[in-house]
Amino acid sequence: ECYEDPTGAFVAAVVLAAAMLVLVGLVVPAFIAVLLLRRKRLIVQHVFGEGEAAERMSLAQVAWYQTSEEEWVHVLKYDSSVLKGVYAVFELRYAWLQPALLVSKLALVVGVVAAEPESLGQLLVSCVVQAVMLVFMVGTQPFVDEQIDQLAKAGGLHQVCLLSLMAFFTASRHVATAALMLVASFVYVVFLCVVIARIVKAIKAARLAARVRLGPHMAVKQKDEEALRAIAAAEPERLLSKDAAGRPVVAVAAELPDAEEAQRMVALLLELIEEHCSDSTAALAQAADAAAHSQVKRSAGANARETRLTVLCVLARRGLPAFHTLLP
Repeated sequence: ECYEDPTGAFVAAVVLAAAMLVLVGLVVPAFIAVLLLRRKRLIVQHVFGEGEAAERMSLAQVAWYQTSEEEWVHVLKYDSSVLKGVYAVFELRYAWLQPALLVSKLALVVGVVAAEPESLGQLLVSCVVQAVMLVFMVGTQPFVDEQIDQLAKAGGLHQVCLLSLMAFFTASRHVATAALMLVASFVYVVFLCVVIARIVKAIKAARLAARVRLGPHMAVKQKDEEALRAIAAAEPERLLSKDAAGRPVVAVAAELPDAEEAQRMVALLLELIEEHCSDSTAALAQAADAAAHSQVKRSAGANARETRLTVLCVLARRGLPAFHTLLP
C-alpha cells in the first residue's frame, strides 16, 4: 500500500529487480551451460579419444556422455581449465549440472515471491521445488565424492521435512493441540540430530579419505593407525609399496626416531600385512627383511641403537627369519 500511486523510483526499482532476476536466474546459467557443454565436448573429443565422432554428437549425447569414475578423476587431476571449479565436484555425465541448480534456486525464489507472504501456498511451492531437487539428487547421485552425495540428500531431506512441518502447522491451525505439536517437533528434532550425526560422520570419513590419499608412508610418519588400517582394508598391496627413495613402508616405520613408536608401527604393519595380504608369508618375509636391513643402515647413536634393538625384537617375537643375522 506504500505505492498506491507508483513513483518513478518505484517503477525503476521494479524494472531493475526484474532484469537482475532474469539475468542472474536465466541468462547467466544459460551462458555457463553453453561453456560447460563446449568444454565437455572438447574433453570427450581430445581426452577420451572420440575424435571426429565427438563433433557429430548432439547436445544430448554430449551432455549424457559418461566414462568410468577412475578415468574422470584422473582427468580432473591434470585439468587446468578455469571452468574446473564449476564441474570438478560432479561426475562427467553431470558436468553441466551447476547451471541447473541455479535455475532451481530461481524457481524457488519466483515461487516464494509470487505467492502470498507467510501463506500455505508459499510453503507448498517451496516444498515442491525442494522435493523435486531431492528426488533428482537421490536418483542421480551426481557428485564424484560419495560423501557429498550423502550430504546433498540429507540436506534436501532436511529442507523438505522442515517445510512440510511448517505447512502442517499453517494448514491445521491447531495451535491448541499442544500434544500434537510437541510430538511433531520432537520427531523433527530427532531427524535433525540424525542429519547432524550423518554430517559429522561424513566429515570424519572425508578427512580419513584425505589422509589415506597421502599414502602409507605419510601415515607411518604421522603415526596414523586409522589411515593404515583403512589402506590395509581397501588396498593392502600399498603396504608393500616403496617411496621415491625406494624405501618400503615397513622400513620407514623402522627408521622412526622414537624406539617405542618404531616398534609399535612395525608391529602394526606386520599384523596388517599378515591379515590382509593374499600371500602373507612372502609379504611378511619381504617386510621383515626391509625392516631389519633399514636398522643396519642406522647411525650408531644411543636412540638409533635402542630403536634398532626394539624393531629387531619385534621381528624375533614373530618368528620371522634372518633377523638374528642382523643383531649387533
